Amino acid sequence: MIRRVLVFAALGVVLAALETALLAALGIHAVALHLFLGLVVYLAVHAGGIDGALGAAAVGYAWDAFAGTPTGLSVVLCVALFLGIRIASQALDAAGPVLSVLGAAAQLGYGLGAVALLALGGQLGDAHFGRILGTLGWEVLLALVVVPAVCALAGFVDRRLGGEPEGSEVLLR
Repeated sequence: MIRRVLVFAALGVVLAALETALLAALGIHAVALHLFLGLVVYLAVHAGGIDGALGAAAVGYAWDAFAGTPTGLSVVLCVALFLGIRIASQALDAAGPVLSVLGAAAQLGYGLGAVALLALGGQLGDAHFGRILGTLGWEVLLALVVVPAVCALAGFVDRRLGGEPEGSEVLLR
């Protein structure tokens, strides 16, 4: 269990570095892909309750440490998204287009949650909410494509670890 959590945290750091390098190489600074949210979606759909929640918290902490966001912000949001997606995935067949929609919902939830928590903490300053919401719209659209790819990568890594990403059967542990 702890090995799986550590591997997903390390994979979160690798994805954060990949995202930073990719966006810098393309010259894009206004939009973030938040590749780590694909790991949270994967864990919510395929992992057990305890190791999935710990994995989501570890991925959030890795993102906080790498991205320079306030410590704990992504941890709280990733665990909350893990729980929400886990509940939704039990009601839905989380494959194909549904996985993309869950990823877009995770991106939207993360963005709105981050804005709300930062606004409550007084850390947004003179931010223009219209521009923030416009950027969030592009990020949600990108998540429709990016999350299934990250979930496929996470499934490959999980299978190499000996995990069993069989969908709803794993949720019943």
